[in-house]
Amino acid sequence: MAADSGWKYPPVGVPSKPEPSRSSVPLSEAAQRLSVDRRTLLAAVTRGDTAGWARRQRPTPAGMTMSQAVQAGYDVLAPIPSCVLMFKQELPLLFSDDVDVRRVANAMFDPFQYLMLRHRAGKLRTDFSRPLGKVAYHVACHLRVQNIGQKTRELLELIPDTKVESIERCAGHNGTYGVRREFHDIAMRIGRPVMQRIDQSECDYYASDCPLAGHHLGQGLSNRRPPTHPLRLVRMAYGLEGPAA
Repeated sequence: MAADSGWKYPPVGVPSKPEPSRSSVPLSEAAQRLSVDRRTLLAAVTRGDTAGWARRQRPTPAGMTMSQAVQAGYDVLAPIPSCVLMFKQELPLLFSDDVDVRRVANAMFDPFQYLMLRHRAGKLRTDFSRPLGKVAYHVACHLRVQNIGQKTRELLELIPDTKVESIERCAGHNGTYGVRREFHDIAMRIGRPVMQRIDQSECDYYASDCPLAGHHLGQGLSNRRPPTHPLRLVRMAYGLEGPAA
C-alpha cells in the first residue's frame, strides 16, 4: 500500500519474531519500506488487468519490494480488509506460480489479527487509560471472508468499560459501486439495515474496519455522524489522542 499524504491509516511494518528488546519500525519508515501503488494495483486487478500486476512490482522509495522486505524479516499489515484479502487470497489465485506473491501472502496480516497474536504471546500492552463506552462495530464483508474471526471486537473488548455490538451484514458500498450515480440509491438500500442497527444501538462510537463502508453508513444515519476507525479507537483508549468529534 502506498503511504501518500492523502491516506489516513498507512501500512505498518514490524520485525517478524522480534526480540523483546527490539522496538518496532516507525510507521512512516515502515510505510516507505513496504510501499506499493495501492491506488492502481487493486483497481487493476478488479478490472481483470492481471498484466498490470507485473508492471507494478517496482522497488519502493527505500529500494525494497514487498517480497524483499518479507525476506528481510518483516511482516506486512494493511488497514483495509480488501487490501489484505487481495494479497492473502486473490493474488495467489491469479499468480499461483509467483514465488514473490506467495511469500507476501504468507506474511500479510489484518492489523487486529496481528495485535491479537501479539496479545496471546504476551507482547501487547493493555494499560488502556480511557474507556470507550458502547461501540457499534460493523464487520466488513472482506474481513469476514478471511475466516480469522472478529479480532477487532476481541481487542476492543480488552478495553475496560467498553461494550462492543457486532453487526455482521453488508454495508452496501462494494468498492466503487456505492459511489456511482446509477447504483448509489441501491447501495444505500442494501446498507439500510446496518444503518438502522447503528441508530438503534445508541452507541458512543460506530466503527468499521473498512473506511469506505463506515462513511457510506454515516450517510444514512439519523445524525449523519462520521465513523471512528477501530485503529483510532485503540489510540484513544491508550490516551494517544482525544475523543473523536
